[in-house]
This record gives sequence, C-alpha cells and structure tokens, in this order.
Amino acid sequence: MLELVDQVLKVMGPHRLRDPARTFNNLAQRCLRAGDLGKALGIFAEIRAVGSTPTAATFNALVQACRSAGDLSKAFGVLAEMDAAGVTPTVGTFNVLIQACGSAGDLGKAFGVLAKMDAAGVNPTAGTFNTLLKACEKRKDVGRAFEVLAESKAAGVALTAGTFDTLIGVCGNAGDLSKAIGVLAEMDAAGIAPTARAFDALALLCGKAGGVGRAFGILAAAGATPTAGTFNVLIKACRTAGELGKVLGIAAEMEAAGFRPDGAADIER
Repeated sequence: MLELVDQVLKVMGPHRLRDPARTFNNLAQRCLRAGDLGKALGIFAEIRAVGSTPTAATFNALVQACRSAGDLSKAFGVLAEMDAAGVTPTVGTFNVLIQACGSAGDLGKAFGVLAKMDAAGVNPTAGTFNTLLKACEKRKDVGRAFEVLAESKAAGVALTAGTFDTLIGVCGNAGDLSKAIGVLAEMDAAGIAPTARAFDALALLCGKAGGVGRAFGILAAAGATPTAGTFNVLIKACRTAGELGKVLGIAAEMEAAGFRPDGAADIER
C-alpha cells in the first residue's frame, strides 16, 4: 500500500491535482492504516503546503495514530493544528486524546481534555466519561474516578453499566472495598442492574479484604444468577482469603449449575 502511495505522490504533484485536499486526505489515511505515522504526517504537511485544509476525519485519524504510537505530544500538536486550521474537533477527537493521556498515565492532561471540550462547546458522552474512568483505573486513583462520576452527573449524561463496571474496577485496583460496595448502591439508585463483571470484581475484592462471606451476601441480595466466571472468581476469592473450606462447596454448586472450574480455579478433591 505504501509503495502505491509513493508512486501517487511522485506522478501527481500537488500542483496537478484538481482536489488536492481530498487526494492527500485519502493518502494520509492510507498511510495511517498501514501504521506509518511519519509518512502520514509528511502528507499532512503537503496538504497545508498547497493551501488546503485537512478534513476532520484526517485530523482524527492522525490523533488516533499518535495515540497508537504512544506519542502524546504529537497528539496534542495535531489538536493545536486543528484549531489553527479552524476545523472543529469532534467528540471522537477528544475521546481519543483522553485515551492517549490514559495510556501515558497522565491523568492531569486527561482531565484537561475535558476542560478543552467544554471550551470548544463539544458535549461529552458516556464514552468520554468511561474513557476517563479507564485512565483513573490505570492510575488506581479512586478520588479522581469519583470526580468523573460527579462530572457525568452534572453534565446530565446517562450512565451505563460499563461506567459502573469500570468504577468498581478502579476501587478494586486500589483495594477499596467500601467504595466499591458504594458503587453498587449507586447502580441500584440509577436503576442499572449489576453485571457479572461487577460481581466478579467485587467478589475478588472481598476475597482480598478477607470478607468472602460478604461477596456471597452481595450476590444473594441482588438475586443475580452466577456465571461460570462468577463461580471461578468466588473460588479464587476463597483461596485468597484462606477460606479453603468453602471452595468445595462452591465447586459443588458450580457443577450443579452445569459449569466446571477453569484451570485457574481447578479443584483438587
């Protein structure tokens, strides 16, 4: 693909193109799909050199490529170029920037992107807040994760099961059982049924905190149907808490439900 791009650039100099912006935008996106950020940035410069404006799609693709390459400074440089060109960033642009900040472990910049969205008049979506929560999860920052929850409520954005799953994951990574259980209460208040992923994370966290009984209580109180993953996590939680007497009981319940322990939770009788 890149050889073809090189050929096109040689035989169709920008002065010969009827629609240089469109042609170069297409070429840039081909380079990005091939994973060649350097060549894409070169074509991006060609677009500007002929006095044309890159499209929002090209800018977004460049931001995504910078994120994939782990180059946070270039990603923000593309945003600055976008502003200079008078092209309005989309919610997708900002979401990818937040993702890039999260990958780089820079929560400050991730929250700064949220402020930039507000300044640009672009409304955040559930995806925006979920991406920001994932950044908090990576940094194990429970306090900032709950800031995200407050921001999403203030923005009137409908929360999803994924939002709460990630929030419980943040609490789990930080070893904060009380806050994780609080999130479960928030889910109930929002009318969102806890997912298997939420229960699994809570069960494991209960095991780490030495309170496996609480995990069973949470599951029973919600009237949830355990999955194979839930059983396996409960077994792992019991082992983590040193409550080996409960392991055989869970294994029996698991088999009665038609499941078998996986390799990680295999039971020796």
